[in-house]
Amino acid sequence: MRGNYRTMGWRKGKGERRTAKAACDESLALTLRLSLFAFPLSWRQPPRRASQLAAGNRALAHQPGDWSRAIDQGRRRDVAEHAAVEHQQRFVHDLVVGEGAHLVICLASVTCLPGDICEFGVGSGATSALLANELRGTGKVLWLYDTFAGLPAPTADDELINDVDQLGSMAAYQGRMRHAQSEVLDRLRSIGVSPEAYRIVAGLFDETIADERLPKQVCFAYVDFDFYAPIRAALEKLLPRLSPGGIIVVDDYGYFSNGAQKAVDQFLAAHPGLFEIEVPNYCHDKFAILRQAGWRPEEGA
Repeated sequence: MRGNYRTMGWRKGKGERRTAKAACDESLALTLRLSLFAFPLSWRQPPRRASQLAAGNRALAHQPGDWSRAIDQGRRRDVAEHAAVEHQQRFVHDLVVGEGAHLVICLASVTCLPGDICEFGVGSGATSALLANELRGTGKVLWLYDTFAGLPAPTADDELINDVDQLGSMAAYQGRMRHAQSEVLDRLRSIGVSPEAYRIVAGLFDETIADERLPKQVCFAYVDFDFYAPIRAALEKLLPRLSPGGIIVVDDYGYFSNGAQKAVDQFLAAHPGLFEIEVPNYCHDKFAILRQAGWRPEEGA
């Protein structure tokens, strides 16, 4: 996700009446647990009831000249604000829970399993902070992998499908999305994460990475390497280390570069029957969830 969440949402339940701001606040509290991520909250007041607006309209008809015009101008602003909030409210209600909430839910479902947590592709560390916060008290270590030099050079297996920065070519993205390691450390320190709770591994991730730079066992991994080669390498390295019932989430499946989807699809084809894949088509975010096929929680007890 590269440090921000494109969609954090909430779907309105039947019979519920809530303001747009309340809906967003509840969604953010559920999915983030932290005040780390930006969400466009442009409204400040709840919408007024139609009866209140109607009463105001009737009162205006009996007000004298200049005062009436002044109030009328204010009323028009109120109506405009009301219409804007109504529009934003419908927008919020039409959203669904995005990738951040899926990460929290998937992680919570496997923290009972043996193994540590990996994030491949750290960016600014926003997702790292989210994961680290969820891991408090579990005794698990969060392993963070990134070049801290921006995106590597794409290969022939990477085709640009969403030109997010309007650069015109896949090759032009080399070195983009660069964040310093200190930025990640600052995020983790700002929420009080102990240095013993994480490991940062800097450098290009490929099939030659040494075993001592990987945890012996993994229960959850988030892969956000963007390009085919490092994603495929991460998946292959995870395979012998993944705990029974472990989960791998791969970001940008079918988005930005086609390399992410190609790496996942070829990985699954090379290891048939080992994983079930879920691609939530109700989310604005594009990602895939890989779960070991046929495993049930009671089997890991």
